[in-house]
Amino acid sequence: MKTNYLKKFLVVGYFLWTGFLLSETALNGGSQILSPKIHNEEELELILKEEVSKLGMNDKEITAKFGKSRLGFGQTALYSNGRYEIILDAGKNRANLKHELYHIYDGHFNSILKIKNPLSRMVYSFFVCEPQSLLYQSLGIKI
Repeated sequence: MKTNYLKKFLVVGYFLWTGFLLSETALNGGSQILSPKIHNEEELELILKEEVSKLGMNDKEITAKFGKSRLGFGQTALYSNGRYEIILDAGKNRANLKHELYHIYDGHFNSILKIKNPLSRMVYSFFVCEPQSLLYQSLGIKI
């Protein structure tokens, strides 16, 4: 009896996991294709101000630039003085900027820093922070 339950659990888990990955890939891919490109640093600054204002984060010090990121599309750094820096790499578009800004808006950095276990931190980032930022990047949904 326990073997059948385990098999069912594994099959359902496999399909849920596959569905999750496919939907995440579709959201990200679609937003990358449809998102307007950012052509230069001046345009980046203007779009940054606009998007920061939309999220009501005018009180935060946030800068953005083009550069090399660890993962290839973009990343955000939080410095000890409370300043955030967004680096856009291959993903020089509005969608990636919105993605990184949502991490700041929803306090993902502070939440992740509270998690001591590296595996738990990775799981939280992958299953909570990234899907939330993807939804905002793709559909403008804040959760």
